[in-house]
Amino acid sequence: NRNAAAAYMNEALEGIDGLTTIKCPADQLPVWTYFPILIDEAKFGMSRDAVMAALERRGIMTRKYYEACHLRTEYAAERVSLPVTERVAAQVIALPVYSDMTGSECDRIASAVREIRSTGA
Repeated sequence: NRNAAAAYMNEALEGIDGLTTIKCPADQLPVWTYFPILIDEAKFGMSRDAVMAALERRGIMTRKYYEACHLRTEYAAERVSLPVTERVAAQVIALPVYSDMTGSECDRIASAVREIRSTGA
């Protein structure tokens, strides 16, 4: 059911300017613990954190997913530049996906994202 929910979300979120869904390789079938999307602030019109706050106001809980761990203080002595990692970590939102998720719930999330994109709130 998680795979079906992820496929549904992928299709429902398609075509939103400034939003990229994560496509997995054809020969892989992920667990879909979350449904990650990337928010390009310049194209979407608001930051990842602003989108997360707007979703939370609508009762949709999200996560930032993973940080760019090479920037943690534990690795300060070995500081390296990983610009793609840093960009993705700053743009990613983990939308909810769960085992008994319905198409109606997927629609609610996708509609909220579209509304946020069009109204900026």
